Amino acid sequence: MNDSIIRECISKNIKNQNAVFVFPTQIAATMWTEKSLEFSGAKSIATERFLAWDKFKGNSIRSKQQNKQAIPSIMRSIFAEHLVKQNSVYPFLKVIIAPEFAKSANCFSTWIASILPSLFMWKKQAEAKSVEFDDEDSDFLELFNRYKKFLDDNNLFDPAWETPPFDSDGKKYFIFFPEILTDYCEYEKILKDSTDIELISIPSKYRKEKVTGHFYSNTRVELKEVVHFLQNIHEEKNIPWNKIAISVPNLETYGSYLHRDLSIYEIPHVFKNATALSDTGAGNLFSQIQECYSQQFSFESLKNLLLNKELPWVDKEINDTFILFGKTNNCFCSYEYDGKKIDVWQESFKKPLDTYKVKSSYDVERLEPFYKFLKSSITKIVESKSFGEVRKNYFIFREKFFDFTIQDYPESNDKILSRCISELGTLIDLEENFSDKQVFDIFSPFNFFCTCLESTFYVPQTEKIGVHILPFKAAACAPFDVHIVLDACQDSTTVVNAQLKFLREDKRKKLGVFEDVNVSEDFIFLYAMNSQKEVLFTAAEKRIESYGFLNSYLLQKDCRPGKPFESETFVQEDSYAVERTMIFDNDFAKSLSKVYSTQNLGLNNVVAANTDFVKKDDGDDKYSEKYEHEKFEEFLSAKLFRDNLVNVSSTRLKKFFTCPRRFYLEQILNVKEEDNVAELIDKFAMGNICHKIMEVYLRAIKDDNLELKYVDEAD
Repeated sequence: MNDSIIRECISKNIKNQNAVFVFPTQIAATMWTEKSLEFSGAKSIATERFLAWDKFKGNSIRSKQQNKQAIPSIMRSIFAEHLVKQNSVYPFLKVIIAPEFAKSANCFSTWIASILPSLFMWKKQAEAKSVEFDDEDSDFLELFNRYKKFLDDNNLFDPAWETPPFDSDGKKYFIFFPEILTDYCEYEKILKDSTDIELISIPSKYRKEKVTGHFYSNTRVELKEVVHFLQNIHEEKNIPWNKIAISVPNLETYGSYLHRDLSIYEIPHVFKNATALSDTGAGNLFSQIQECYSQQFSFESLKNLLLNKELPWVDKEINDTFILFGKTNNCFCSYEYDGKKIDVWQESFKKPLDTYKVKSSYDVERLEPFYKFLKSSITKIVESKSFGEVRKNYFIFREKFFDFTIQDYPESNDKILSRCISELGTLIDLEENFSDKQVFDIFSPFNFFCTCLESTFYVPQTEKIGVHILPFKAAACAPFDVHIVLDACQDSTTVVNAQLKFLREDKRKKLGVFEDVNVSEDFIFLYAMNSQKEVLFTAAEKRIESYGFLNSYLLQKDCRPGKPFESETFVQEDSYAVERTMIFDNDFAKSLSKVYSTQNLGLNNVVAANTDFVKKDDGDDKYSEKYEHEKFEEFLSAKLFRDNLVNVSSTRLKKFFTCPRRFYLEQILNVKEEDNVAELIDKFAMGNICHKIMEVYLRAIKDDNLELKYVDEAD
């Protein structure tokens, strides 16, 4: 397969300055802009002639409501939040939110905001089919009417509610592969009726040729083969790293494993996936503040906040000391007793345990004011009555606890925090400038802001160059020289475009909405068509989270043990595999075709750990070549032998056979994982209580000179 259909179209029409090329994603549009300079004969090309589908819709498919403003997407969420709060006071929804749960239903606002754009299509189809409404439909109609009134009262329109005309503006548009677009069916009639639009679909001849997919026994083997394939394609065919892309359906799960393998083999790579601001270390600050307040400043919530190393804490030492104090004094959580709220931290400050030893320059007297100001600052932020007040209280908190001049504070984290505050600024602008102030009467401005951060995605800018790691579907039409689709299993690469998904299946059938369209095969063909030189699909039977099988639209090449293609690999010699047979060879590094930095570092550490450090009389340091095997044997003998007999138990054997390395670290070297968890009861507390009971009891007997009598249980 090849991308001749796109090349031919661009080459044929590039000289026409009114020709505009529309691609499914911005990545594809940007890359084809650059690629077209190589084959079209044009010396320069205006970037605005290569558009993504979303930008094309905004530029050329306009609303009839020219005197109205399109509603910002965030205002849908604010409206939904306000509507749910209204319903909590005077319930008017019967099924969507049950009246008995109306007062605690603020979590439904996100879902209600998501269905608002689809209500117009729902109402139109329901009227056309003369559907008889039930209570659920009546709720949807109520939402429609209230949302429509809100739009009309504020001179707004929802683009999804319009039947927009197409305005070509004298240009000729070429739209590539519209069949994969989620909302194409909504615009299909408008676009097909226009003489200024040419729709270019996947040629039927390509569908006759099946694409091959490699199927491995497990993800570990799959990742290693992908790395070997990259090495081979780069070294043997001289393909630059930045001309290669890896698409991953589940980057959250596979990203860290892929990063590890690429780093081990020193393959430069750049992640190009968008991450929710709340999922970043720095952006998680606000949800951690929310958690501290909602959990009444429990140990766990404060630990998560104060030990967040992605934040520029002005004094990390007092943070660590405070958490140590909480752990030692069992400040598990606050509670309510006899109608009175008890702050476990304040009670612990009054009478700290005698076992508490401060490991820094801070004492209890300094920790108490630290906690009081922290608690007060967080409470003011969360209880803010407006978005403007949230920002004001945040900056008070920031001034006290953060220092952005710290030298080792990453610039990327600073940018993320700035982006979060920028999102808050957008909310403040709406709050100040929007004509309908009443709509901002919501449950909690701060909690709403935290919800916004969960749905706001951030792509960090980087100057690094390497293999592009992308989410699945984002670059199916992009002209990379080599494209790899990792984890091409049936469930992870199945793509179905559906309409009115908030309705039950039986109601969707009654409405006669557009049928669900499975475009999984289309994406497979597009990856194969647009990869300039090579394409590779891989999958594994035993995946990280579950079992799987190759996408049914791929021709399976079974590489599992005992299968026809078991012996096929993408590399003849893996230096890491060869290393195992040469580990005790004095010159094993010279025997390898390539020594990676990880191997070199490991070798140096082994040599350093097995040599005597000798101090010469002249003051020079040097490492001798004498290995301390005898001393090590003495050390092991002291640990494992007693009276010349092996000191072993079933528990220790079980630990050894489960993981010899862990056994060595725990049982021999006494390496323990740091436990930073507060417990309800200290491990010595019950013993101390029992001892105290016995002490009081026996002292009373002694003081009263009472006789202890023995009672035979048999009697």
